[in-house]
Amino acid sequence: MDGVRGVFFSAKDPVLTTISEDSMVKLWDTKQLFSAPKGAHIDPYYTLRAHSGPLLAITGNQIDENISNSQENLVFTAGTEGVIRAWNVMKPETVDNFGPCGNIDICAGAWKAHEDAIWQLVHHSREVKLTFGILGSLISYFSLEPNDIIEL
Repeated sequence: MDGVRGVFFSAKDPVLTTISEDSMVKLWDTKQLFSAPKGAHIDPYYTLRAHSGPLLAITGNQIDENISNSQENLVFTAGTEGVIRAWNVMKPETVDNFGPCGNIDICAGAWKAHEDAIWQLVHHSREVKLTFGILGSLISYFSLEPNDIIEL
């Protein structure tokens, strides 16, 4: 049975992002979530698929006017495959749930960070860096510079 492994609330937009053991990242409209009647069935407005194993960790970038990429609303995900992916989070009102997706590429990058599962991700509050943790108490500091992006 698949379960939700992590959640991240966007500081910029009304979006909740969840990760799960089924390798999927789901975007939820918090306005819809919080205004729905108790017990109502709510669907995510977008599902992201690119990971090949269960997801274990999620974090997002901090909104800081002093960071050059502060206009981007990014979420980072990782799991058992040892790959960190960065996703551009789309606002709910920009997605047509019943129309074609077109040529939308919201995966902003991917990094093969380790051979083992990544259990924890934390985005640095002022720099374009992540800290991640794997089994065996290893902690790594990882740069997210554009030239470090790999094609998977």
